[in-house]
Amino acid sequence: MKELLNLGYDVTVLGWDRLGEFKENEIFESNGKVATVKLYQCKAEFGSGVKNIFKMLKFQCWLKKQIKALPENSIVHACDYDTADPIYEVLTRQKLIYDIFDFFSESRNMP
Repeated sequence: MKELLNLGYDVTVLGWDRLGEFKENEIFESNGKVATVKLYQCKAEFGSGVKNIFKMLKFQCWLKKQIKALPENSIVHACDYDTADPIYEVLTRQKLIYDIFDFFSESRNMP
C-alpha cells in the first residue's frame, strides 16, 4: 500500500476483520495520495471449516459490492481463492492480479 502511494496511486484496501480489532474505515495519506482501508466487520474463526460458510458468503457479497463501486480501469489484487472468485465475477473494466498463499481446501478442513 505504501509503495503504491509513493508511486502516485490512490489505493483501496478491502478486507475482513474476523477478530473485531480494527476500525471499519480508515484513511491514510502520503505524497498527496490517499489509501482507504475498508474492513468487513463480522467475527469468525480462522480455519473452522464449513462453520463459517454463511459468514463467508456474506463477506463475498460485501466484497462484490465494494469492487463494483471502484473507478473504471482499476487494478484489483486478490489474495487467495475466497477473495478472487467473487472479485472475478464482477470485474468488467478492471484488471485482476491474483496471488494464492494457501491451499483453499486445507484452510477449510475439507478433504
